[in-house]
Amino acid sequence: MRILRCQFLVLILMASLGAWAVPPPDPAGVEVVGGVEASVEPDQASSDEEAKEDSPLGPSDSILRDIGFDPLSKDYKDRVKSLFLDSDQLKSALSLIADLDNDDFRKRNEASRKLAMIEAPIEHMLSESRKDSTIEMGRRVQGILNVRIKKRLIDALYHASVRSGENSAPCSIESLIILASTFDSETYWELMRSLEIAAAKVSVEQDRALLEKGLSNKSQAVREICSFVLGYMGIQNGSENETSGLTDDLILANARGRSASGKKGATKILLDLLSSDNIRVRQESGALLRIIFQTDLGFAAYDSPDLREIATGRWSNYINGKEDDSHWPASLGMSSRGQFRVIVGKADSKGGAALSYTTSGKKIENDRLAASISGTVSDRMVFDYVEGNVVVSGGSELESRVAVFSLKGTELWAASGVPAGAGAALLPGGQMAIASGFNVRVIDLFGNALRSWKISSKINSFSRLRPGRFMCVHTDEGTIAEYDFDGDQIWKVSGMNRPRNAFRLENGNILTVVDSESKGVEEEPTSSQAELLELSPDGQQTLLRIKPKGVKTISSSARLPNGNTLVGTEKGLAEYTPDGYAIKVWLKSPILSLHVD
Repeated sequence: MRILRCQFLVLILMASLGAWAVPPPDPAGVEVVGGVEASVEPDQASSDEEAKEDSPLGPSDSILRDIGFDPLSKDYKDRVKSLFLDSDQLKSALSLIADLDNDDFRKRNEASRKLAMIEAPIEHMLSESRKDSTIEMGRRVQGILNVRIKKRLIDALYHASVRSGENSAPCSIESLIILASTFDSETYWELMRSLEIAAAKVSVEQDRALLEKGLSNKSQAVREICSFVLGYMGIQNGSENETSGLTDDLILANARGRSASGKKGATKILLDLLSSDNIRVRQESGALLRIIFQTDLGFAAYDSPDLREIATGRWSNYINGKEDDSHWPASLGMSSRGQFRVIVGKADSKGGAALSYTTSGKKIENDRLAASISGTVSDRMVFDYVEGNVVVSGGSELESRVAVFSLKGTELWAASGVPAGAGAALLPGGQMAIASGFNVRVIDLFGNALRSWKISSKINSFSRLRPGRFMCVHTDEGTIAEYDFDGDQIWKVSGMNRPRNAFRLENGNILTVVDSESKGVEEEPTSSQAELLELSPDGQQTLLRIKPKGVKTISSSARLPNGNTLVGTEKGLAEYTPDGYAIKVWLKSPILSLHVD
């Protein structure tokens, strides 16, 4: 092994210690990628035009400007108000959606026209209506989505919510509750985090009665937002000391609100919720405890009951006497990091290049991290926000290179001649874990071997999840598994059809690629040989299935804050809705890797 750069030992050790409206397009402007209609991306603005737009805007503000909601414009508040439906507007939108299946042709056409023009995010409602719809209605819904996609209204809603403040929020708690009632709280997990904060910032003590009433709303999203805001105010779900009769998810939302505002009392509640029967509640409770105390005691919501009990005991001992200590506000989701960027590893004849985009699909020029990644050959990217770095690596067919960069693009370490076909991860103390074949090797910064593990099945994908916890995909065995620092298996899900490229989303769910199941008959020429699955944290439920038409491989995937999923294949990069439809083409060249931050 030949070390090319082992530069700046101090830098790598520091990193290892942790750092924390546009007009609608022509409906005919549609192209087919992987057999699915998707709207065509307009030409990017020139660099001169982009330079003229430079201003002291934050990341989400810049994206708002890109999609026609300029935060510096005089009419910003009025423009953003159009994103929030009132009760009459919601009723009208639902009626128009129903009319898409009306027996009267004129009513169907009129409904299509009006739905295309609504200046509020209804894309998710349209997609939901497509389930179990007639062929005619499904085609109309797809046509409306093709027209509306350029408006990126759910993106605008997300970023406007993130930037909302006490003196600038254009919405009211009533409008947020109405809007939230249209979203599924699990599918739109990241969006819900931003709407919760927005609701907390526009609420006042006089809203308490409305919020307490919302705890019994039929919408899960509304119940959680109301509980969150009460917690943000320091009110424990309608009563200072009463939580009996409340479900664990509402108790969690209240504790989440307390932690987001930095109020005391959340940690003991979160500790109790580690024993919840609800895996989602356990997952978020454990994640918040790690954020609050900036330590990881090994709890995983999907582990066996025995392992969870042991880890909960560690947390109990650690928290004992600390629950009333003040701590900084702790929030979940991308919005808590304040970064909004998509890094795309694009294959080309020179070995690949990384490009940077906003989460709404506009190319970002002069992104230092993307430029740094482009300077090394890699087909895998693993971002570690706890340690503050990204590890990129390539298999033997791509020069066997491994490099580590800070999140700002500073190269911390690089080596060649390192077989890392499955992936690599930077460990605390400046050590590197490298996976290839059946082995995981740990080396120091000078390339010296420190230890190794041998796994019983070939490793096709390897990544570090948290301190002392690694995820491996064993394609031939049909297994996704997690191992500790000694190489002992601590969790697995089996019986999958050749899984690969698996990773955990921030909400604990797993995205993985599997082979499409053969039906025993000759497949259509446009059928896909691979599909993307989203699994529950324990791997027992399939929550989402995306099957791009006419592709052989799915190289990568990533979740956008608007609830859609980016899927990279040998044909390009496309954006899919939660119900599996491609609505936008980002790139039309082979994709190696993806990451959204």
